[in-house]
Formats: sequence, structure tokens, C-alpha cells
Amino acid sequence: MKSKFLVIYEKEMLQFFKSRLWFMTLIFPLVITITLGYVFTGTLQNVPIVVIGEDNSSINYLKEYLNNSFNVIYNYNITNALDGISSGKYVAAIIAEYPSNFTIIIDYTEQGVAQIVEQTLSVVLMRTYSGNVSIYVERKYKPDHNLINVLPSLLPITIMFVGMFMMSHTFIREKEHKTLQNLLVSPISRRDIVLGKILSGITRSVIVSSIMILIVLLLGIKPNFNWGILFLLILVSSFVGTGFGALLGVLFDDEDTLDMFNGMLMFPLMFFSGAFYSIYMMPSALQLFSKFDFLFYAVHGFKAILLKNAGWELVIADILVLIGIGISFFIITIGVLMVRRYE
Repeated sequence: MKSKFLVIYEKEMLQFFKSRLWFMTLIFPLVITITLGYVFTGTLQNVPIVVIGEDNSSINYLKEYLNNSFNVIYNYNITNALDGISSGKYVAAIIAEYPSNFTIIIDYTEQGVAQIVEQTLSVVLMRTYSGNVSIYVERKYKPDHNLINVLPSLLPITIMFVGMFMMSHTFIREKEHKTLQNLLVSPISRRDIVLGKILSGITRSVIVSSIMILIVLLLGIKPNFNWGILFLLILVSSFVGTGFGALLGVLFDDEDTLDMFNGMLMFPLMFFSGAFYSIYMMPSALQLFSKFDFLFYAVHGFKAILLKNAGWELVIADILVLIGIGISFFIITIGVLMVRRYE
């Protein structure tokens, strides 16, 4: 006769293998290992810098010395170079004022990378001219307060994850209590069901983000930015996070599997977004993955608004991409509700 604890053990393991948890348990360590093991290289990779000048020998030496850490681009137009730094196309610009005077302009919206870039470029120029060189460094967009530096990362992460987690669990709970099934057989269309839930999720995310901004203002920190663009980006980011949460909620049937998936997804979403760890410190091949991370576009937009006081021209692309992603989540969620049958 089996011991009672063995009976309980067998029951739990059978339930485990019948659910999706066993698959998530296998995938989770794989995702964490790849993310932490290959994303955190600790060295710069493919950092775009622009060099303005006519001394080809020095420029060629600079390109050869910097090797794979930097992507050296030549440009004879200072205005285009400065516009590239403002838009995020370039991280730094080296302006050669010969015979041996240089100005280095660095985008300090990512302080960790900017400090390494500043130190590396200064050392290279000193070695090129055997120390007989004058270097002036201009640090653009360097925030006056550390909270302003992290706010562009904290805001989109909080907005999207709050929307994602709360909306996904809303659908799970409604399926467990059979209220979703009752809604699906009512005269209310699938579109209206999803739209109503997403709007409620957007409202919650906006409230959370408003509290965060209010706290910053109460601390006496007064960032300079366009409130209209900021509010629009908050709405769009909330739409994406809540829409993705709705999609997860209709795809998963139990909270355990959902929580495992959310935890597994959270790491790559944050790391590839450039929120706390610059994409320029990832291997070049993995930098492409950031373009498939919807959080990347939100982080890029918030950094442009909060740190650079950017106008529409610098954030419109991020906003349009996020709107497209949010609409895709909305349509797919409706499609899943039309196909799936819940008992």
C-alpha cells in the first residue's frame, strides 16, 4: 500500500504534466540563461559615432583602433551630425579642428555607455597625437537629477507591465468564475468586450503613471518636456501593455501557467528594450532583437521626451509603431475569442 504522501505526490505530478507548466518549466531556465549569459557582455558593440573632419590618416587610425566596438561614420556636415545625436542615430560626434584640437559631443541619455565612450575616444585621440592634443567634451542631455535619468525607463515598464499583468489576470478570473462565458453568449460583441476591458486597463495604467509623475513633481524635480506628447505616449504604451495582457488572458486558462509565462517574458522584454542595460553592450547579432521588443519603442520615446525635450519629429515613429502593435494585439484577441470555446 502506498504511503499517503506518495499518492499526493503522484497526483501533483500528473496535474503538472497535464498542464502547460511542464513546458514553461523547461523553457524558463533556457530563456534566463541565454538572456543573462549572452546579453550581458560588459563591452561595447557597434556603437555609432560620427567623425567630422578631413584628416583621413587620423580617421583611418581611429576606425582601425576602435575595431568592432564602434561603427565609425564620416560626415562633413556638422548640422546633420548634431541632428543625428538628437534623434539617437549617433551616440557621439568627433569634430576635428586641426591641427590637433577636437570637440567630442556625447549623448548622455545612457550615462553608462556615454562614460565609456568618452573615456575611450579621449584615450584614442591622445594616443593618435602622442598626447599633443586639445580635447573639449560636450555632454548633451545629461540629467540634473538621477531620478530623471531612470524615469524614462521606470515609466514604460510600470505602465506596460501593470496593464499586462492586471488585464491577463482579469480574463483568467472571469473564466474561472464563468462570467466570461456568460458575456460571450450575451448580445455584446467580442469587439465590445475586448474594447471595454482594454479601456479599463488603460485607465488603470494612466492612474499609476500619473502618480509616478506627481511624486517626481512633489520631490521638487521639474523636468522640462512637452506634456501633450508625454500624455499621448502614456496612452499608447498603456494600450499596448493592456492589449498584450488581454491576448495572454484569452490564450491561457490558469494563473500558474500565466504567471510562469509572464515571469519568463519579463526578462527579455526589459533587457532588449534598453531600459536599464544599453543595447550597445549586447552582441551585435542580439541588438537586432530589440527591434522586435515593443517595450524598446516605449523606452526610446520616453527618453526622447523626458531627457531631450523632443518634439513630434523624434517620437512620432515610436508612437506609430506602438499604435500598430496595440491594434494587432486587439484584433488577434478578438479572433481568439471568436475561435476558442470556453466551458
